[in-house]
Amino acid sequence: MTTDQALITAILVATLGLFIWNKWRYDIVAMTALVTATLFGLVDQNTMFSGFGHPAVITVAAILIISHALQYSGALEVVANWLKGFGQHTSIQLFLLTGIVAVCSGFMNNVGALALFLPITVALAKRKKAHPGSMLMPISFASLLGGTVTLIGTPPNIIISAYREQQTGTAFSMFDFAPVGMLVALAGVLYLSFIGWRFLPKRDTAASSNDQLAAASEYMTEVRIPANNKYLNRSLYRVLKLCEGEAIQILSIVRGEQRMLAPTQYEILRENDILVVEGQPDAIQQFLDDADFEMVDAKVDTQTLQSDTVSIVEVVIGPDSRMIGRSASGMHLSANHGINLMAISRRGQSIKQRLHRTTLRAGDVLLLQSDQDSLAAKLEYLGCFPLAERNITLGKHRKMWTTIAIFAVAILVTSLTNLSSSLTFTAAVGALVVTKIVNLRNLYNSVEWPVIVLLAALIPVGQALETTGTTGLIANGIVHASQGASVYILLGVVIIISMLLSDVINNAATAVIMAPIGASIATSLGYPVEAFLMAVCIGASCTFLSPIGHQSNLLVMSPGGYRFGDYARMGWLLDIIVVLVAVPAIAFFWL
Repeated sequence: MTTDQALITAILVATLGLFIWNKWRYDIVAMTALVTATLFGLVDQNTMFSGFGHPAVITVAAILIISHALQYSGALEVVANWLKGFGQHTSIQLFLLTGIVAVCSGFMNNVGALALFLPITVALAKRKKAHPGSMLMPISFASLLGGTVTLIGTPPNIIISAYREQQTGTAFSMFDFAPVGMLVALAGVLYLSFIGWRFLPKRDTAASSNDQLAAASEYMTEVRIPANNKYLNRSLYRVLKLCEGEAIQILSIVRGEQRMLAPTQYEILRENDILVVEGQPDAIQQFLDDADFEMVDAKVDTQTLQSDTVSIVEVVIGPDSRMIGRSASGMHLSANHGINLMAISRRGQSIKQRLHRTTLRAGDVLLLQSDQDSLAAKLEYLGCFPLAERNITLGKHRKMWTTIAIFAVAILVTSLTNLSSSLTFTAAVGALVVTKIVNLRNLYNSVEWPVIVLLAALIPVGQALETTGTTGLIANGIVHASQGASVYILLGVVIIISMLLSDVINNAATAVIMAPIGASIATSLGYPVEAFLMAVCIGASCTFLSPIGHQSNLLVMSPGGYRFGDYARMGWLLDIIVVLVAVPAIAFFWL
């Protein structure tokens, strides 16, 4: 191993370690890797930012913008509403849901497709008096499976296509992924619908009998003791007895600037004391009614939290929300946006800070209160997705048929001509702007900039892996370790390694790292490069063992009430099915 190979290997290992550590944002980690590689002379300083102009990066950005336009056109709401008419059998409902989500995610951003079907999925679960968790993880996995079918279904496919063009002069076309991807997606959808959901734990439903949806199992919220309340100057013991009947837990008492954690039952309650409580929303509502307490910062009386003009809604924070890393007080949520934060649910973690000082994260479920007329626009701006069927829709029906037509033309041009996908879909974005379907503010807000920075930073690092001969070294190691193994075994190994990497790091990063390794294995053994690149695509897209591997999995964690290990409970067998289906399919179509 040369000095350069040792350095780039150390940078790669450190980068993977930081991805797994998950304390720094992945775009920051990627930029750190790029700067480090450049400082050591592994990347030319004159071309270190060339990744920002790479065709794969341009295509991903364009697809994100188009997906956002489709998401807010109202087109998929028609499909979602159609599902309401189907029966009560879980497997049949899941087959329809997962199938439609998979089809949609083949042509748009996976998270966008998933977000549109969150409310209808929760509503179907509520109608069956089942916990939403029985259905949310299957549709999340379906959104990942659907991405394997087309060029634009997921960033790894776009990256792999650009890499193939760089190596062979020919990119993958729009539907080159379909023969293998459709078989994998179909097998996955059948498993999720009829077998997989049965592996999910059966936890108590959080759905209430009224319209206050509770997809999340427990919320933390704050209630105030008003003047003339019957519990004033009484010990906390009396309130604790009431809490036992309502399954409410009192976490702390806030009195002015003083906060009492785990208060004793002898604490005397005073006027304007704030109780930080945790429980299911319907139980919290009953507790407020029985104790005659009031919700902190609610605009209206707790008996009438919703009216013709004021509404409450349960939302999940999206992966690219502008709320991430900020608190309600820090972003002046009430003053600037006219929204009151009433409660927070964060699955599997206790919240130590005051409600309005809590730093928000992707996947947090919030109970928000605002005027009904403008709530949909506010949620879109903040990057939150509603979880309940209400008079709130993600789509504003912005020239639905025009949006669909522009997208369809872009797909046809990419499929039937020699024009590059980056050119075609960038032109489609231009058409959306000219027709005023997307304005300039929404255009920039539609792009997941951390993903763009991640790709732009890692592409030069990936090229450094090749120029230093490190990818060949790794590939030779894999070939030597599997000496004498058939091509089927090698394809399976590439898929499995890509899967495991994607479970702990971003799938786009997996594609950047694994593409040259897969190509080197193919070249050293005399097999077509395309077969091993297709194996990388499948493995990088199938992230079923953890919530951190893909934003779709994180998005359903709190609404579904999942724990970290629940993903592996349903995902391990799906991983095996994907390998068993993908390997012979790749061999048949690409060898």
